[in-house]
Amino acid sequence: MRLIAYMKPYAHWVYFCPFCLVLGLTAFDLYRPMLVGDAIDTFGANGDYDVIIATAIKYAVVLALSFAFNIAQTWILQKTGQNIILQMRKDLYRHIQSLGSRYFDITPVGKLVTRVTNDVEALNEMYSGILVQLFRNIVKIVGLAGVMLVLDVRLAAISFVLMPLVIGLTVLCQKIARNIYRLYRTRLTDINTFLSEHLSGMKIIQIFGRQERKFEEFHDKNTKLYKAFYREMLMYAVFRPLIYILSILSLMIVLWFGSRNVFDEIISVGTLYIFSNYIRSFFDPIQELAEQFSTLQSSIASAEKIFTVMDEDEFIPEIENPKHPDKITGKIEFDHVWFAYDGENYVLKDVSFVINPGEKVAFVGATGAGKSSILNLIGRYYDIQKGHIYIDGIDIRQLSKKQLRSAIGQMQQDVFIFEGDVAYNIRLNDDNITDAQVKAAAEYVNASHFIEKLPQGYHEPVTERGATFSAGERQLLSFARMLLEQADNMKEHFGNGERRTPKFSVSCQHYSFAVNAFVDLIKEYDADQYSFIIRETQTGEIIEDVASGKSEIGVLYLSEHNEDVILKLIKNNQLKFEEMFVAEPHVFICKDHPLAEKEMISMEDLRPYPYLVYEQGNNNSFYFSEEFISMLDFPKSIQVRDRATLFNLVIGLNGFTVSSGVIDQKLNGSSIIAKPLDVDKTMRIGIIKKKNIIFSRYASYYVEALRRHL
Repeated sequence: MRLIAYMKPYAHWVYFCPFCLVLGLTAFDLYRPMLVGDAIDTFGANGDYDVIIATAIKYAVVLALSFAFNIAQTWILQKTGQNIILQMRKDLYRHIQSLGSRYFDITPVGKLVTRVTNDVEALNEMYSGILVQLFRNIVKIVGLAGVMLVLDVRLAAISFVLMPLVIGLTVLCQKIARNIYRLYRTRLTDINTFLSEHLSGMKIIQIFGRQERKFEEFHDKNTKLYKAFYREMLMYAVFRPLIYILSILSLMIVLWFGSRNVFDEIISVGTLYIFSNYIRSFFDPIQELAEQFSTLQSSIASAEKIFTVMDEDEFIPEIENPKHPDKITGKIEFDHVWFAYDGENYVLKDVSFVINPGEKVAFVGATGAGKSSILNLIGRYYDIQKGHIYIDGIDIRQLSKKQLRSAIGQMQQDVFIFEGDVAYNIRLNDDNITDAQVKAAAEYVNASHFIEKLPQGYHEPVTERGATFSAGERQLLSFARMLLEQADNMKEHFGNGERRTPKFSVSCQHYSFAVNAFVDLIKEYDADQYSFIIRETQTGEIIEDVASGKSEIGVLYLSEHNEDVILKLIKNNQLKFEEMFVAEPHVFICKDHPLAEKEMISMEDLRPYPYLVYEQGNNNSFYFSEEFISMLDFPKSIQVRDRATLFNLVIGLNGFTVSSGVIDQKLNGSSIIAKPLDVDKTMRIGIIKKKNIIFSRYASYYVEALRRHL
């Protein structure tokens, strides 16, 4: 049994020491009533007070030894139990780390948290006490029964007359308790899973206005947990008093029968005293046995859930003898690759391409076309169903995952910030990375300007997943993190400083033409290395980025509704707005929308449908909105953070958004179309920059590219 296997390293403690201690404590428990009983009989026979004194001394010695044995047993069990649990948690967490991305796609985080915490802690109780206490109670029952039979068979038989009833109740209680414990653990896992998922997704719940429905779900799960716990308490509320009543009844029977024998001088007063004590002690371990069996069942149920996770096969298996090339240069080849996340629903179908070292390649496609999937497959976070993926001519399944992934720098869309400080989030607990390298990386990606403004700089505590940082700031931390992960880049970027990497950053509202211009820039300056950043972000952050120097250019629009506020803010930040294009407002809808056949769409036409807008954070007013018309004009509105989500909702909910008429099917997909909005208003799209600044060549080219795509 796997539970026993975890005890093997501590066998000398678990098997022998507690065994000896349990026998000693049981002997002391049996001896104390006999000591007092003998004293009663001896004193009653000759009235010698010395007997009382000698008995008191012996009793004190026995109590002291019991105290010492109890301390030793508790210390040994707790230390052993904690060591076992420590190792089990390490094994469980290490195995979870080894599982593939697909496992985490289908397994709720809350369930895994419950396995590592609640379920493992249930085993701690078993290892630290239940097993030994179970053994101790069995030994005590057997010992009491044996001594009682030796003292007086008839009185012992009378004492055991209610025993079949007690045993029957105990067995029944144990069966009921086992089912109740399992139900309680299941309900506890359910509520932990719910809380973990929904607290993480609280923003989505608020955006879609689902607070009441989610509260009803929580109330339902909370009520089920309450009922499960109530059933457990109800069972023990009945069982414990019932056992107590039976023990009292048995004692009364013994006292009635024994007192008659005392008067008849068949047994002594001391023997009757011993029996009365033994009866009180006899029923306690029986009651405890039922509870301990139930707790043991609960622990076994928790163990089954833990080992179910530990028995999960790695979705991404490691080859036994992987190849270890001296250096990975970066030639990537997809050879007739087929990939599906689930069954036969292929995201990639017979995909083939080659990327040579030094080439800069952008994957462009509609939402759900497989762009992110390609990146995940290169890093082997998922395995393909058909075909081959080669790195430098070696099938990636022949490489170790560690070497493969260490050669890849990946900038994720959603940046995860860990609890700790800023420096910790850049070096990710790698002590080999010095503070100087952390600062150099931050400076290189232009993150130092906001880090150094923090009260404690690089040692500023980070909580709540970096909620106090803007999306752009989290992205910059991720850039620095990625840069430090690459050893070759470290030498190049933090070495002698002889080589300067081209750098350019632009912050923009969510426009496809801004992305297309950025692609043109990268193609034009296809150097060995560069650090270019595009941030599709909130209007207020665009102004802040340009003002602080985080971005060289900002892209946004003005209209008669917002220009007074936005221009004032631009002026106060020593910036300048340059108009590039005057656009007629258009409605973005899906091609299957009920309004898709209309040549022009009115405001009244749109009222029944959800209005999709970009969330603007602390500046969530109409003046900072990317959309031309106010949310207040429509009964249904949804706020989102990124373009892919917005277009998915446009398609899935027959929603709409309002922007310029510029749309790119390569980026946005053929499912999204633009229709003129019947309003006598215009949008002035342009760039913002610092006053009296000379553009870098990269910024100049980017502006030219913008004009071509407008």
